[in-house]
Amino acid sequence: MTGIVITILILLSLLSSKRKEMFTMIISLENNHLYAQPQGSDKLELIPKAKNKFFIKEIGAEIEFLTNDASKTEQINILLEGKHMIGVKK
Repeated sequence: MTGIVITILILLSLLSSKRKEMFTMIISLENNHLYAQPQGSDKLELIPKAKNKFFIKEIGAEIEFLTNDASKTEQINILLEGKHMIGVKK
């Protein structure tokens, strides 16, 4: 297994103020399949939708990996239940 640790910043709108929460998610590659494992949760397979875009069927989330000019992942965008989350490499 190879993996990178991604810290996810969740931005939630609460009564017109924004609150930041942080949690850790491990993205791993196993047998040519990508997996995401949020802190305290089970590992979930990332199903490819397009280049750098994936879907997690079990929770209905979309994940997009954003890369720099050297094709290295710098950030991920997650869309889950109408909430947009931004993850940066730890």
